[in-house]
Amino acid sequence: MNLNIVSAEQAAQQKYELIIIGSGFGASFFLLEALKKINGNILVLEWGDYHSWNWQLSQGKNSAVDPADTFKNTAEKEWNCTIGFGGGMNCWFAQTPRFHPADFKTASLYGVGNDWPISYDDLEPYYCDVESIMSVSGDPDMQSMFPRSKPYPQPPHRPTAIDRIMKNAIWTATLSCQRPEQGCQLIHGRPAALMPNVIYVPFRPNLLCIMVFSRCIRTQECIPV
Repeated sequence: MNLNIVSAEQAAQQKYELIIIGSGFGASFFLLEALKKINGNILVLEWGDYHSWNWQLSQGKNSAVDPADTFKNTAEKEWNCTIGFGGGMNCWFAQTPRFHPADFKTASLYGVGNDWPISYDDLEPYYCDVESIMSVSGDPDMQSMFPRSKPYPQPPHRPTAIDRIMKNAIWTATLSCQRPEQGCQLIHGRPAALMPNVIYVPFRPNLLCIMVFSRCIRTQECIPV
């Protein structure tokens, strides 16, 4: 991968139309839209180094920086923060499930948490945009659980025998368990049958190309942004 990397001293001598902090998912999608509107230089600031896929496999880790050396985690859940080029994409499992429509109104439906100020329908077009950028693969039958305005960019992966058994079981449970008062099992206050399905993305998850200054150099192992 060809990267236009500059030192802090070199960057200080230039002028930029936009400076983006971080090179993870959020920054990358923001950069994609910015490149459509900005003709000047763009600088992406990244704390960590770039480590190739081969390096990560040989070292058994995503970054040379231990997350415990940089972040203090006081929450019950231990979050894995990757300090490196690509951010959390280095430790991503290539799964892109949407929130279920019911997730946006758990208080109204199930008396748990708080309702969102926006709905699934508000976010749905943006889900489609992101899935198109990432070339997400998915089963068209998911339409019945996660309404879509556009088809999945890529066809579903060939299911295994276990996948087919689980899919049939989920569909059966969904038909017989639409509301919690009907006696179905609850997970965190919502019907277990409505837990999102896993959608696989057909590319290597650790490589996302971000070009400092101008454009992405497209390769077979790079998602153009």
